[in-house]
Amino acid sequence: MSFVEPSWATKPAGVVTLLVEKESGPPESINISSKPSFTLGRADTCDLVIPDSAASRSHAAIVHHTDGRAFLIDLKSSHGTWLNGKQLESHKPAWLRNGSVFYCGSPNKRNFTVQCSDSVQATNASESASDEVRASHILIKHRDSRNPSSWKEAHITRSKDEAIHVARMLRDDITSGRKTFGAIAEKESHCSSARRQGDLGSFGPGKMQEAFDSATRALKVGELSQPVESASGVHLILRTA
Repeated sequence: MSFVEPSWATKPAGVVTLLVEKESGPPESINISSKPSFTLGRADTCDLVIPDSAASRSHAAIVHHTDGRAFLIDLKSSHGTWLNGKQLESHKPAWLRNGSVFYCGSPNKRNFTVQCSDSVQATNASESASDEVRASHILIKHRDSRNPSSWKEAHITRSKDEAIHVARMLRDDITSGRKTFGAIAEKESHCSSARRQGDLGSFGPGKMQEAFDSATRALKVGELSQPVESASGVHLILRTA
């Protein structure tokens, strides 16, 4: 899938490298600090070509955020992108910390280890220790949600695809100006935060589910997300601080 660089991408101030471990031979160190984003995949047009049939032509991207962190994004690859042993959701930015290990498609061909300079590590440590964000959300649950019940529906039967469709329709209502985020959250969100127009208050790293936290931190203040999937259901996230 073609990659469109996010609006929050920027060239990093510090040095970030990938240590590439191959099936044979010594590891190779690749500097990924020269521009805001790098693409990985089997196609020759990618910044980092992965010669593995399990890798998609356009498999993943690494994007440097304006806040100093780097994020890994799976581009709806055929065989998945795995970070620290967990498969990523497509198009959901995942934070790359110093020492993070990921692979694209097959773990037996080549693994990538992230190595950050001291300045980048300091930024990451500061973010991890103290930086809080604030967000509101609209939650649409489905039958495979962790708890398929809410104040709005006692027994939820819709499929995940149907929940995503509902979220997209609600997003269109918001972005077109037909309805406000708060008004929709009060009426349609399956979360108890509906009574606060979806406001979740402030939260630090690790307080929310990883998919939700990563998606929120990838947004600019005032930006509305695309539908985000988590164990709770499908979210529309509005970052407010």
